[in-house]
Amino acid sequence: MTQIINLQNTPNPESVATEAVRFNSNGVTLMGTIYKPASLDGAAPAVIVTGAWTTVKEQMPGTYARELAARGFVALAFDFTGWGKSDGNRRYVEDPTVKTADILAATDYMVSRADVDSTKLSGLGICASSGYMAEAVADSPNLSKLALVAPWLHNPEIAEGIYGGAEAVAGLIAASEAAETSGEAAVLTAASTTDNTAPMFEAPYYTEIDRGLIPEYDNKFSVLTWKPWLTYDALTSADRLSKPTLMVGSTGMALPAGADAYEKRMNTQLRKLWFGDDISQFDFYDRADIVTEASDADKAMIVSTSDEAAIVSIVESVGVLADRGEFDALARLYADEFQLDYSSLNGQPAAMKTPLELMGEWSSVLPGFDRTRHALSNARVDATGDKATALADVIASHWIGDAFWQVSGHYDYELAKTEGQWKITSMTFTLEDESGSRDVFGPAIEAAATKVLPGNKKIIAERNKATVVTFFKLLEQENIPAFADLFADDGRQVNPYTGGVFPGGAQGKDALLEYWAPVPDNFDEMRFSISELLATENPNVIFVRYDGELTLKNRTGVYRNKYYSTFQFDPDGKITEYVEIFDPVVAAKGFGLLDKLQKAN
Repeated sequence: MTQIINLQNTPNPESVATEAVRFNSNGVTLMGTIYKPASLDGAAPAVIVTGAWTTVKEQMPGTYARELAARGFVALAFDFTGWGKSDGNRRYVEDPTVKTADILAATDYMVSRADVDSTKLSGLGICASSGYMAEAVADSPNLSKLALVAPWLHNPEIAEGIYGGAEAVAGLIAASEAAETSGEAAVLTAASTTDNTAPMFEAPYYTEIDRGLIPEYDNKFSVLTWKPWLTYDALTSADRLSKPTLMVGSTGMALPAGADAYEKRMNTQLRKLWFGDDISQFDFYDRADIVTEASDADKAMIVSTSDEAAIVSIVESVGVLADRGEFDALARLYADEFQLDYSSLNGQPAAMKTPLELMGEWSSVLPGFDRTRHALSNARVDATGDKATALADVIASHWIGDAFWQVSGHYDYELAKTEGQWKITSMTFTLEDESGSRDVFGPAIEAAATKVLPGNKKIIAERNKATVVTFFKLLEQENIPAFADLFADDGRQVNPYTGGVFPGGAQGKDALLEYWAPVPDNFDEMRFSISELLATENPNVIFVRYDGELTLKNRTGVYRNKYYSTFQFDPDGKITEYVEIFDPVVAAKGFGLLDKLQKAN
């Protein structure tokens, strides 16, 4: 049975003290309630809590304020202008502009209190007031962080889809304007199970006596609301919001599309606590386990240390940067070598990787999709000293053409702090669910081969340059099998200037193995010194200038030459063509073949 929280049924009620307060907003006296730890001595972090439309402070704002007070905060819930016990001549009007101004007035009031740490004052908006609270946090220098619970975030376009289309919305706005002109605004019952003219007809919570239908609730709605409400754009504050934000919601809440639209416009650190479609809008108002989780997440966000915040930012950036194809930036989140474990997904054992290796793998497939979305949420961090662990839920979706593949599960991270920077040292994915088909990867890999995004050009170039360095190291080690494995199956070597004395190259791994097989028998030592290693505009084409010094077998002589070469790579980082340019006269002298060269020419 679902446990419902009310003001008589909260955890540790004896630990919370309340205080009736009043403050001024644009000449109007607003009434509020302060909830704080009963044993508070000094100043504490503080939160301003606001609720859903038409509500009063004793409903869900008071529920969350008490929960936060039990967790050590000074929390304020108050009645907006024209609602509850607050003054205001325009009664029961849901006016976003007025309510946002009230939040800013509440902010000024909280900063003035001796028991409030004004450097740690945050805002928590529930449902409709999420938009108002987001605006206030975006614009106020005194509000440092933002939490949105079951956010209802609409703009006029979204509102039309909710309220019956453009014609219906125009009619409601006209009624609002007419009431404004006449000065006789009709007041409706806000929520009802019998009156189908109520804006919230048959809505849970508001119509239930043991939940939201409390004596303090006005349960009234002025038609003057329609114009300011339906023309309101709650999404614009996302463009200027620069402060850490927590978003708590579910796929089953009233307006998940609005939350998604807001998130896409944000350019700030965002944490998410997300539930499934079995959690409704009204569950966020008073369902015990949901309110507890949301309050815990809010506390964690507000009081997180700079290290914890940095780690959450790293964890959540993994998905964002991968989706954007910004592999160069993504590589910088990882240690020089780290463990990667995707065994639950592909059956392959965990392996040590370098950032270049992983980015090379990801950049060879992810840009080929029409769209990907790696949504990481519910990040939890445990940081001690220079070591940390983190856990995050993930839903990874991939689209290409008509094909779709999605996996869900969670990531476990280990991180270490080196020279003041946190880096991922281990990343393990645990698969929990899968839908669609893995056949999407073939077309994506083919498509990725034709794309070189600005965000991954550098990482591809660095990967390929690292392979060139390995190419020469393996030659120095005379490890010809490993050297040949750097080539694609049909890769080739081309020697365009041989003077008719030296081989012109070879194609295919078998031919390359045969071409280079005499090396161990002919040389005691090989040394290559790279003087220039450059990527061209196409990062899969690398130019290298180098000197070679080869000691002939039994130390019978030393051959030296200067080389200019180009390497071409496929999307998997394999060499498809190696062009070796050298001076054949110098080579002929070094190998005692000058007479043969002169005869050939």
